[in-house]
Amino acid sequence: MFKLLPHNTLMTVAPPGKLKTTRDGAAIVLVPSIMRSGTHLLIDSILNNISVYRRRPLYIDLDQYVISGLDPNDILLAGPYVVKTHFPQVQVPGLSEAVRLIASRSRILIPRRNPDSIIKSSLLFDADLSAESINAAFAQFDGFWLQYEHMDVQFERLTHRDRYHALMHEISRFIGSDARKSLIFPPAKNEKMKVYLIKAMTRLIGKYSPVVNTTISFSKKAK
Repeated sequence: MFKLLPHNTLMTVAPPGKLKTTRDGAAIVLVPSIMRSGTHLLIDSILNNISVYRRRPLYIDLDQYVISGLDPNDILLAGPYVVKTHFPQVQVPGLSEAVRLIASRSRILIPRRNPDSIIKSSLLFDADLSAESINAAFAQFDGFWLQYEHMDVQFERLTHRDRYHALMHEISRFIGSDARKSLIFPPAKNEKMKVYLIKAMTRLIGKYSPVVNTTISFSKKAK
């Protein structure tokens, strides 16, 4: 089904979705991350629980935005969006300048996950990473991002129901926008049919989905 309904629909992400402009004065939220560290789990937590960011499209992939030749200055004019980037893991001409531009005008949330867990997660998606490559990625990532004011978001807090409530209110205070009173917790991986339904609704109707799940794909090896 998900080959016929890809993750990058007009409703979910720009590009291919086109940015909509709003006059709401909330901050842009930038989510820079090392791959497999909980990027979309964090993005979805924001989209599900802080309503000002529930927009069409749901979020911006800054790496693809630059690769597509689009002007990152338009992001600054569009109002509050969640923007993701894997810089400096992803390096393409113009991306560094775009990242610096957006970072200077954003509230930055960095998902943090144990390197061993990243390696295990990558294996489920047929990416065989070594400890050396992950450590090098962390050193390069931190060498760039630690110069910016940011909030670290531990992966374990995003997946622990008892810690999730406090985390979302900390995020809310950091970015300066209120979280909903009744928080939406991510569905468990073993609720596979529920997750599939949520993913399909997200890709079809975007911000109108009762629960948002922007994750790109399921691992064939995951149980």
